[in-house]
Amino acid sequence: VAFNSSGMPGTAGRIAARGLKSALTNATPVVYVDNVRVDNQDAFRLALDTGGAESSSLADLVVGEIDRIEVIKGGAASTLFGSEAANGVIQIFTKKGMPGPARWNVNVTSGYDIPNTKFVTEQYVKDKVFQDGFYQGYSINTSGGEKTFTYNIGGKVFMNDGIIVENVSRAKSYNFNGGLRTMLSDISTLELSTSYTKTQFRRTDNNNLPTAPYGGFDDGSRNDLWGYDEAARDEDLQLMLTNKVTDDVDRFRTAANFDYEPITNFKNRFTFGIDYRKNEERQFVPKKSGTFFGVENGYLYRADREYLSVTIAYAGSYVLPKLGPVSQTIAFGAQGFRVEDRESAAQGEDFAIPGTEDFDNASRKNAQESNRQLFSGGFYLADQIGLFDKIFIDLGIRADGNSTFGENIGLQYYPKAGIAYNISEESYFPEFLRSAVSTLKIRSSWGQTGNFPPPFTRDRTYAANSYLDQSGLGFSNPGNDDLKPEKTTSIDAGFDMGLFEDRVSIEFNYFSQLTKEALFLVPSDPASGFGLQYRNVGEISNKGIELSIYAQFLQSENLTANARFSFSTLTNKVESLGGSAPFSLASFTFLPRRVEEGHPLGVFRVNVPVQNADGTYSGVYETK
Repeated sequence: VAFNSSGMPGTAGRIAARGLKSALTNATPVVYVDNVRVDNQDAFRLALDTGGAESSSLADLVVGEIDRIEVIKGGAASTLFGSEAANGVIQIFTKKGMPGPARWNVNVTSGYDIPNTKFVTEQYVKDKVFQDGFYQGYSINTSGGEKTFTYNIGGKVFMNDGIIVENVSRAKSYNFNGGLRTMLSDISTLELSTSYTKTQFRRTDNNNLPTAPYGGFDDGSRNDLWGYDEAARDEDLQLMLTNKVTDDVDRFRTAANFDYEPITNFKNRFTFGIDYRKNEERQFVPKKSGTFFGVENGYLYRADREYLSVTIAYAGSYVLPKLGPVSQTIAFGAQGFRVEDRESAAQGEDFAIPGTEDFDNASRKNAQESNRQLFSGGFYLADQIGLFDKIFIDLGIRADGNSTFGENIGLQYYPKAGIAYNISEESYFPEFLRSAVSTLKIRSSWGQTGNFPPPFTRDRTYAANSYLDQSGLGFSNPGNDDLKPEKTTSIDAGFDMGLFEDRVSIEFNYFSQLTKEALFLVPSDPASGFGLQYRNVGEISNKGIELSIYAQFLQSENLTANARFSFSTLTNKVESLGGSAPFSLASFTFLPRRVEEGHPLGVFRVNVPVQNADGTYSGVYETK
């Protein structure tokens, strides 16, 4: 499930697979590009307070270089990805070209984004705040090659003025990507891919509400665009537009995959890759309009995030000689990655010189930083067994170690088992059904996946504080030597059906997931002075069904007509808090998202006034 967190440039939809499984860790599926782990987050830890609009690393991915996407949900992801697969895994494979003469594709697009003012009631706002945003895009791509060498190279430039006057919601992006595949010998192949993306965005101060009223000043004057003469509105609008919120992102990714088959049926793949992303966010209010925004003499806020991941992996498989009706493939491998996530923020106020946009001229400055590092490594063994080419059994286990696990926690193990049965291949399958039902396969699987704790939550840390003008140290995080990953057990059952020579395909699945040892912040003994501590005490369940129908009505040399229908349900519930008290997640103060037993994770709780029998209200509220 994907949903938009904002309509501002640079933001992307947030993705959740089969419900939320953690209250305190990231819920986005893990993303791999050409077998290399890439950044799947944003800069919310030290984000600018602009209504929740943050550039997303998912928005950096270039759709034009994608060859195919594979999505893994549930326990099926346990063997390959272990302690980070509870939220699902998205694997993206980029284009490497096809043999043949060079094929060129040049594309030029331009047009206007026209704002929808259907729900804007103020004519002044319609006339003076919005504009038709001109956009233009230019792309070039070439691909081709020979039997032993293929390539795909492309570039793209895109610019959009945005629909807010003075290009307040402007977006620019520049991209280069390339991929190649070469046969080094009869038994070895090398695949390389790389991409660089630079994006620049501007945003409004209040996310999707650039025209929302800001209230008034102490002297009774107004600072909004509502309800008084047009000259005053024009003046305030110009002041509002002096606020500059910008976001600059640089993203570089590279991956190398080396395939080696020394003997028949013994395949090996070695992977190495890097993903680097740096984004700089700035919010600048010049001195001349500082009072309008409630900050006298100007204001500058800057937040930086720098992300680097390095992935090293090996995957091998061996197809055993067939023994009668039994076929068997043994898969094995190891994988490791290291992540550095550095964020810093700085704030400056009281600028001496009007118009300056640097910290050098701010008389008051403060800064903070947050650094996270982790290493994760694991190895796996899997066995895929086929019986009579009709029944297929999948067994596997993975062992994981992670720098976020507590000192007392060793390797964590994630087993899986599955079975699939092609009933339509059996002789007893009714003949009268074969004309309509071309294929029918039933399947079921069980497996465990994980979600490792945030970096450094296992460690005891300290923070400087002051009391009565005296400095000292206090506990920042009490740490936990027994901190473990959250473990999700998944049960899946369903079927795949093809109708009318597979012109219609139906996929049905029922899933039930139970996350145990979920991380909650639990109060410590007050006498210890530790405060809240990360502990594995909770249980969270997710259940539902997934139905997908694909139908191809027409296929000819020049025309294809098809349709797709999907339907899904989800029931999410906090089964247990492990004895800890209900608590609120980070959200709006007037509408907290609560974590309580028997309710969905992050349920909204509101106070509703209770009406008396005579229709009056006496200040009594009911929480719902």
